[in-house]
Amino acid sequence: MQSKAILRARTSKRRNVLALFCLSTLLNGATDDVRVITQRSLDSGDSNAVRVHEYYSTKHVDTKQFASDGSVHSETMKTYDYVLIGKLLIRKLMTKDGKPLPPSDARKEDERVNRIATSRQHETPAEKTARLVEEEKKTVKQHEFSKEIFSAFNFRLIGEEQIAGRKNWVIEATPRPGYKPKELRAQIFPHVDAKVWIDQQDYLWTKAEATASSPISFGFGIIAKLEQGAHFYFNQIRTSDGVWLLRDSGIRAVAHVAIVKRIGVEEVSTLDNFRKVPSGVVVVDDSPGN
Repeated sequence: MQSKAILRARTSKRRNVLALFCLSTLLNGATDDVRVITQRSLDSGDSNAVRVHEYYSTKHVDTKQFASDGSVHSETMKTYDYVLIGKLLIRKLMTKDGKPLPPSDARKEDERVNRIATSRQHETPAEKTARLVEEEKKTVKQHEFSKEIFSAFNFRLIGEEQIAGRKNWVIEATPRPGYKPKELRAQIFPHVDAKVWIDQQDYLWTKAEATASSPISFGFGIIAKLEQGAHFYFNQIRTSDGVWLLRDSGIRAVAHVAIVKRIGVEEVSTLDNFRKVPSGVVVVDDSPGN
């Protein structure tokens, strides 16, 4: 007859094996689930992008440059809003550093806005077709960029969080070994670690943040290079009719510009005063501040 000690040892061993099996199954399932969540969120993002143009807003851009000791060397604050010309909403620079534009700058801005309006109002059928083709190309490129996110990272569900009373999955994204970027903007992906918050009802990104784990070069470092530690983020809000809009975004980094110049920079864009685009009115996207 087997001793009680041996029986207890064998029972304990079976329990440990069962626990490891259950844990392995759970982790593998979580990995599958998080990729399903992420893929669905990217698809939802493409659908939401179509509805974003139902709204327009005021935009504030605060740009700072830092000295080598970390103190603020310079700061520029600009506010943009839309003006309605005929059936066109065109974004216009309204203030700089909290003050109205000087008369000469205001005149130049008015001339720029009027040129855009005149060009759009008098475009020929061929010009309109060419413009729509270019807009479609941008839409396709954005879709390809979204698809690259899914290919570029490994995803891990690390928790849940309430934001504005809504449940979010918190997902960690790390570069996938062996990934080769196909889209130009996707060349930053192998160099960043990211975290995203995905709304559990709408499957859209409530917020995201990313930090450069290695230097990021543009134009082989000749145009610019961001040092390791550069930080990016954005936050979105949900309208009452279910459209998700950018609320704010920012970047803080140390950059090498044209190889020789090293600067610290922070740029924060904040959007507010969201309004529905009136029926029959078109928002023109080729204006500054977009």
